[in-house]
Amino acid sequence: MIALTGEPCEDELVVQPVYWAPILDHLEDELEERLAPYRLAWQNTRSFIISYLGDAIAYQPIPGERGPEETLIYKQIHEQFEHCLTRLARMAGDKAPLCVISHSLGSVIASNFFHDKQIFRTSSFRSPMERGETLAFFYTLGSPIAIWGLRYKNFGDPLAVPAPQLKKHHPFIQGEWLNFFNKFDVLSYPIQSINDRYCRAVTGDVQVNVGHGLFGLTPAAHLYYWTNRRVLGRIAEALARATIALREEEGLPPVKKKKTWYSFYKRWF
Repeated sequence: MIALTGEPCEDELVVQPVYWAPILDHLEDELEERLAPYRLAWQNTRSFIISYLGDAIAYQPIPGERGPEETLIYKQIHEQFEHCLTRLARMAGDKAPLCVISHSLGSVIASNFFHDKQIFRTSSFRSPMERGETLAFFYTLGSPIAIWGLRYKNFGDPLAVPAPQLKKHHPFIQGEWLNFFNKFDVLSYPIQSINDRYCRAVTGDVQVNVGHGLFGLTPAAHLYYWTNRRVLGRIAEALARATIALREEEGLPPVKKKKTWYSFYKRWF
């Protein structure tokens, strides 16, 4: 998650990673240990399946009558998001515009997290950011949201991006939701076309060529969105526009254009 502050250049972006995988690591390790005596073939592939599918299955809340255990993992992962959002609000400010960049299953979790905030609104959170009101940008990379939609009739309802309350806090900022996918990445899918509601909610599905050499022509492309020049460029441009809008909104002078890390990245790679 990234928040914009409107401060001088070096302080304009505040970054807060969300690490949710450790919540499930010990369970998946325990499962592999219990299966080890069977000496199953393709162990590395099985480890990947347990890791990826295990995360998705464990995260899924199951309606039942056995009490809170049914939704324990779902709640724990969302609580981790909540702690990180609170930390980000303290560092960047209660009303700082929020940009969420998510990959793979993380895009499903981030989507659910903010969708829950928009549907089950609560006043228990002190700041607009913690309530999800300043969500301005949402970027999904290698996202299986389309498959996750199988849980719902007609593939479900998307979250609203930007958040409906954003204009109240930042009237000059134009938010967006871009979904980056690769046609060789079997875990990523376009999502605008799954129903009319997603068509209206998502600004655009962007097909990108990710990965190096032959890796870009295989499902291994799923791992390479974070270093793709086109992905980084589109996000950087949006953050730059938002920073300009935020400074105008607060009556601050425009920032002098100067070389940035992205300028050199774009030039040399």
